[in-house]
Amino acid sequence: MRRSVLICALFLTACADDSRVELATPFVPADLLRPVEVRCASGDTAAALGRCAIALRAGLNEANGQIVAVGEIVQPAE
Repeated sequence: MRRSVLICALFLTACADDSRVELATPFVPADLLRPVEVRCASGDTAAALGRCAIALRAGLNEANGQIVAVGEIVQPAE
């Protein structure tokens, strides 16, 4: 029984494929990897809160655009 296990192991390793797969790393520009900073001015009024909400939405839109762009770069490589 031990011999059959050893022989099976030898046969299985002898049939291994020697070809190697090289993965290509796609180039992603540094602008797409930088974080999006959103700054809100301090204020207690509704107008200041509205301006901050608009700035946050613009920052989210920019960040989502970066994610989509990185996805388009990386997707063809997969």
